Parts: sequence; C-alpha cells; structure tokens
Amino acid sequence: MASQRKNLLKLIIIILEILILVLLISIITHYNLLYFLKDINKISSFIVKFGIIAPIIFILLQVIQVIIFFVPGEVTGFIGGILFGAFWGTIYTTIGVVLGSYIAFWLARKFGRPFVKKMIGQKYINKLDSFSNTKITFIFFMIFLLPLFPDDIFCFLAGLTKMKTKIFLIIVLIGRFPGYLMLGILGGGFAASQMSLFIISSIIGIILLGVVFFFKKDIERLLESK
Repeated sequence: MASQRKNLLKLIIIILEILILVLLISIITHYNLLYFLKDINKISSFIVKFGIIAPIIFILLQVIQVIIFFVPGEVTGFIGGILFGAFWGTIYTTIGVVLGSYIAFWLARKFGRPFVKKMIGQKYINKLDSFSNTKITFIFFMIFLLPLFPDDIFCFLAGLTKMKTKIFLIIVLIGRFPGYLMLGILGGGFAASQMSLFIISSIIGIILLGVVFFFKKDIERLLESK
C-alpha cells in the first residue's frame, strides 16, 4: 500500500512538472518571448507593463533563458537590478535561475543522452565524459561559480551524472549566486545613477573576467585532470 502511494506521488509530481513545462512553452509561443530576449530595452518594457506581477514575469523569463540559453543570464541578471534594485533583482534572478536549472537537470535525467545531445550537441557531452567522476561535484561547482563558462548548458549535463538533485540545487544556488549578486548591484547602481557603485562593481567584474579569461585553459585542464 505504501509502495502504491509512493508511486502515485511520483506520477503526480511528473505530471505537474510536465504541465509546468508545457505552460512555459505556451507562454513563450503566445508572447513571442524569443523576439523580446534579443533586446534589453524590449525585455525591460515587456516586464514593466505587467505592473504588480512584473516580478513573476521576470522570474519566468529567467527560467526560460536557462532552459533555452538563447540570451546570456548576465543580461537578464543586469536587467533585474535595473528594474527591481540590487536586492530584489538578485532575489528574483536567483529564484528564476534555480528553477530553470532544476528543470534543465530534470529534463536531462528524465530523457537521457539523446535528448541532451539534441539540446546542446555532442561536444559538451564529450567534455562531460572527460571529467573525473571522483570530483564531479567540485567541477560543477567551479563551473557555476566562475564566469565565462556555459552554466546553463552544464545544468543539462549535470542531469546525466549520478549527482543527487539536492546536491545539484545546493551548488547551483551557492555557485551562481555571487555572479548574480554582482549583476544585481551593477544594474541597481546604474538605474539609481549611483555611478561610484556602478564603476566599482564594473571594475571588480572586469578584473575577475580578465583573470578567468587568461587562465581559462589552465582552469579547464585542472578540472579535467583525473
């Protein structure tokens, strides 16, 4: 009896997850969101017109950009700071990114390598196969933490590993939060015309990007070493 209840609960969860995915696809199609994601001004105008539910729309856009990775999350993270300020912009961005990351992870785990190959190509799957299984959690954490790595793509790849869902969500939250906090501060400072805050944040961001850019190959070799 307990086993039947457990199986029924799993079935209900799967149906709900599929319904959420269908809803997201319907929203994308109905509002032609891919068109809006090409332009920062269009995204901002689109979100603002929803008024009180603008934060919900923004979170949904963040979810979509993770799954489709049509536009860098850095763009939407920056917009979140502009529209909602550094604090709430970061919170809304983080909620959307974690939800989107989970959906990508779940889709990969549910439908396996053939699905992931269609979504991101064989190149990244080969990259996953080169990683050491003994430190897979650390590798993914560093990828989420450091800039210039395709975080959203690696959410799909994580679903192909034996990583537990709880561990995945923890490293997504901890690893991706600092970057989105920086973007929220940048956007908030820009919107509030606090140029000193904006400039300081920009300098820190540029230095970090520069360091990662120049040492990216070394970092990749370190992550791939057995």
